[in-house]
Amino acid sequence: MTPRTPKGPKSPPAGRGRAARTAQPTSAAESSPERAAAATGAGPTDEELPLDASLEDLLAEDAEVDALTLEPEASPGRSVAGIRRPAEPEVYEDTRRLLAGMFRDVSGIVEAQESVCAMLCEELEHFNWVGIYAVDGDELELAAWAGPEETEHTRIRIGEGICGLAAASGETEIVPDVSRNENFIACFPSTRSEVVVPILRDNEVIGEIDVDSDLLDAFGPRDVKLLEWTAAKLAALW
Repeated sequence: MTPRTPKGPKSPPAGRGRAARTAQPTSAAESSPERAAAATGAGPTDEELPLDASLEDLLAEDAEVDALTLEPEASPGRSVAGIRRPAEPEVYEDTRRLLAGMFRDVSGIVEAQESVCAMLCEELEHFNWVGIYAVDGDELELAAWAGPEETEHTRIRIGEGICGLAAASGETEIVPDVSRNENFIACFPSTRSEVVVPILRDNEVIGEIDVDSDLLDAFGPRDVKLLEWTAAKLAALW
């Protein structure tokens, strides 16, 4: 496991946890119904969504649907009750551009993993803990992370918890409210929602991005699209 990434705490200590199963697992396709419109050919420009030519096939769905112009879900900001209010679309645009610049200049996968964790945690306020796991046999091993503290779950068996479920299914898994899952295993007490996005190469799971939030229902379509794009960029360097 690589040394932990520099942390950029910007909020009270983040939470984190895992469950043996999610109440309503949500795949990447389910979270983005706009993908059905892919045949229209209306996609973002290279400036809006900078892609390496080698990733165009991997990101075919992203090339047809602009994740950053989805219908507004609510007013930006946080509610006093701790329920998610999505960030401004510009925040996602800026974050993706920062990541794209990093991927162009990065020296290798280890630096990329660390930079992704640090940048996502810093740029998106509702991302309280970000980790990247790598597949190692029948387990996931924590490769990089950013947040208030390291999780004690540095190795997770594939098929166990939300991370293990995503690794086994190869699909994005979302838990809007971790308290509603009786098998949830808390690593940090303030975790209220989680999303896990697998990193795929040749249709095989080689790792995943795990994000925890201390807000309920913290992750929407823009978050999923950004994370899936990031996962594909990581896969190209793996």
